[in-house]
Amino acid sequence: LAVSLGLTERILRSEVDFLKKQNLITAHNVGMRLTQEGKNLLEDLEGLMRELKGIDVLELELKHRLGIQKVIIVPGDTDESPLVKGELG
Repeated sequence: LAVSLGLTERILRSEVDFLKKQNLITAHNVGMRLTQEGKNLLEDLEGLMRELKGIDVLELELKHRLGIQKVIIVPGDTDESPLVKGELG
């Protein structure tokens, strides 16, 4: 996980500890999971992050230029992150 995120193991561990203390994730020897609070926070922040990145404005502009009903832009680079491909699905 540290390698795929481009972090050192020490930094990753401190971030995981912080998220656990905030009750946003649970960590076990088989992996980590979002708690319901973590899922709620991600959902709440999604709109804000899209707005901060200007994605909502780009979607509207494309919608009008292409004359289609709905445009959804997924941030990221599918060549660099397999997680982006999951978002596309």
